[in-house]
Amino acid sequence: MKNTKKNPLLYTPGAADALPEELCDRRSLALFAGVLFLLVTLTAQESVTVLCILLGLGALLTAALVRKRPMSPRLGLLFLAVTLYVLWAGVSCFRSPYPVLALKEFTKILAGFLLFLLVVFTAGSGKSAGRNAISAVSAISALFSFLSIDLVSTHWFSGAFRSIVETFTQDYSVNSGLETGTRITSVLADGNTFASVTGLGVLLALGLALSSQGRERAFHAVCLFLSALGFVLAFSLGAMGFIALAFVLFLLAVPKGEKLPAAVLMVETLAVTMLGVVAVYVSVFDGSKQFSPVPLLAALAGSAGLTALDWLLSQRICTALSRHRALSLGAAATLVLCGAVYGILAFQLTGPAALAPGEVMNRAADLPAGAYTLSAVSSGNTVVRVTCQNETDLILHTSTVLYDGAADGGAFAVPEGTEAVWFAVSVPEGGTVEQLSYTGPEDGSLKLYYKLLPGFMANRLQGLWANQNSVQRTEFWRDGLRVWEKSPLLGEGLGAVEAGLYSVARFEYQSRYVHNHYVQTLADAGIIGLVLFAGVLASAFWTALAGRKRGAPLAPALFAATGFAALQAVNQAAFSLSSFLSLMFCIWAGINVHCMQTAPEPAKVPVMEAAAGEPRAKKAAVKTNDGNVRLSPAKDGTARKALLLSALAITTIWSGLLLNHLRADNDMMFGQGTVFQRLDSAIGSDPFSRQDATQAYIYYSGQSDDEAVQNQAGLYASAYTRSGNTDPDYLAEYFFDHHIPQSAFASLSRHLAFNRARTGAWQYGLTLLAEQDDGTPEFRELSLEIAAQFQAANEYLLQPITLYGRAQTYLDSLK
Repeated sequence: MKNTKKNPLLYTPGAADALPEELCDRRSLALFAGVLFLLVTLTAQESVTVLCILLGLGALLTAALVRKRPMSPRLGLLFLAVTLYVLWAGVSCFRSPYPVLALKEFTKILAGFLLFLLVVFTAGSGKSAGRNAISAVSAISALFSFLSIDLVSTHWFSGAFRSIVETFTQDYSVNSGLETGTRITSVLADGNTFASVTGLGVLLALGLALSSQGRERAFHAVCLFLSALGFVLAFSLGAMGFIALAFVLFLLAVPKGEKLPAAVLMVETLAVTMLGVVAVYVSVFDGSKQFSPVPLLAALAGSAGLTALDWLLSQRICTALSRHRALSLGAAATLVLCGAVYGILAFQLTGPAALAPGEVMNRAADLPAGAYTLSAVSSGNTVVRVTCQNETDLILHTSTVLYDGAADGGAFAVPEGTEAVWFAVSVPEGGTVEQLSYTGPEDGSLKLYYKLLPGFMANRLQGLWANQNSVQRTEFWRDGLRVWEKSPLLGEGLGAVEAGLYSVARFEYQSRYVHNHYVQTLADAGIIGLVLFAGVLASAFWTALAGRKRGAPLAPALFAATGFAALQAVNQAAFSLSSFLSLMFCIWAGINVHCMQTAPEPAKVPVMEAAAGEPRAKKAAVKTNDGNVRLSPAKDGTARKALLLSALAITTIWSGLLLNHLRADNDMMFGQGTVFQRLDSAIGSDPFSRQDATQAYIYYSGQSDDEAVQNQAGLYASAYTRSGNTDPDYLAEYFFDHHIPQSAFASLSRHLAFNRARTGAWQYGLTLLAEQDDGTPEFRELSLEIAAQFQAANEYLLQPITLYGRAQTYLDSLK
């Protein structure tokens, strides 16, 4: 952030000589970060379509303004990979039988791609190219963290934020920001997504701080602390393991002479962050306080503390350690040893637990099957509820109660196949539990109060060997693979998991995503989509590594951030969520600009025209000094222009399609003509509205006496085969109303197969049959087929469906 007065807030696009090295002054960064924060926030479901149209027009206008700029270095492998990935995702929209769901998913990708293009088009040149974009992503992560901490503190800043964004979305409204006793969920309403965003922020801020000085370094140190504090308070176990690996990648990528300062800043950040974590935990994590200034004060004090510590001590520590190599190695070994010892002691040093009236403490044990007896030593009347979970329980988030009563003398039996036994311990009048022991096939006692771990960490680490969230996610992955098996090469289209989940799931749950973006991509876009997504990640890795060799200052941080994102994609849905996805596209743009801009000029290879006896124009490729083959300037320029035009074509086409979709939606609601004329117009003009408009036409045709409408509805009904994942089945009802039972049963059977795991669908379907039953043998025979389908579904499901009321009565009558 060079505070130079000669740099204007915005440069005049168009000419190459009008482009400064990079707009790194404070004003331009504040403007860029503010605009990007607004755009990321506006990618909410209600506003993302309009945002994409505006961004598309902005990208096209920017491309026209900067047409004279030398863009060739930026149109490399990563630009190609991102463009192809977005292109295939767009194509997958038209493959989906649920275009509205597909469009909802694609607009998030499109918004990120348009941000990518804008960064590529507008970033400056030189070794600082892209620094503003990367700094903005870091600042946005820190801002989300600050707002999330304030959400469990004073609500001053988070309240103002939510009052503003509620004008266009409710995504940030219904959320307390806290999972009591466990972690903060943030203004993003999901702790895992929050950990993904702040994890990126930590890695980027670390690289930015290490590559800057003075006030700029202080600013990045503040961002580093805020992101780190939010990341730890989110306490996502997977993200913590992945960021540890990302830190290793970062240290490996940092040049040799800069590893020590990086390690010192990491240790300082960890120390100050843990102090802030303790302050926040003890003040608000019990959920009893609606207002407490402590978390906000901890965020502010920690920011100042890390900045001061970095300014006063970092350089002195690095100087002392660099002068004495043995001291440096000894300090590193000591830190590693201390960390290992702390980790061991943290799980071993336990003691009595003091419980307030009404407070419940949950502890887990891995016990072999058999009969057990409890004994308790406490200052009050301790009671305990003992439950167990087998593999199915872990998947379903259910449990079996083994015992509920007084802890001292309690007896229970652990069944075979149990994965974890849980003890919910309480003292109704309040008191201290000194010891809670069990005897049986295995003797031992529960670890009650962990002296070296904050309570929220101790709570989250219980039952780690049989974590129900992790076990359940493996089932989600299997469901994603079952969807993918329907169309392995091309995929089922974007939104396929949300639409078709009930057709493959073994128990009833609602989810848009399978919490593994590689499996999600397979289901949505097939093997081709997965290859393209993996190609984006591989290209980002390769470009960041190439930038490291060229001396790009932020290449190590960008390399590590890409690694963290790739790992998060294994067990999170972050790449399907707009807040993370938009920032990730900006990071890819930063890699594309920052790590390629400093490339040296290609070596000039002399052309021996006389010896070769060939015209110079016929030489299609030359070899550079590193052995890589490079196209001739003419062909290389043509290929890059084609790539740029392809990206702009995607932007133009989709801007037009989205405008048309908004027009069609508006015409259906407020257009001229009858409702059937408006629906006909939407069916013929908008591919995304076609299915829903067809269904609406069939449904409303029963309210019209117009013969033309009835005939058209019949044509639509005979050709319409899409099954819905919600009730009612309009097609089955249409055929019943028009006395076409064979078609009605065929449609209802498809509907129930598509909703095999959903109780509501079976309840609806059998109630509909009970209402339509005309008493004929043919109707009963067809109904028996539906009953057999219901029985087969229950045999497939982990948790059989139970019907009630008229549906169960009718089912019983078929036996």
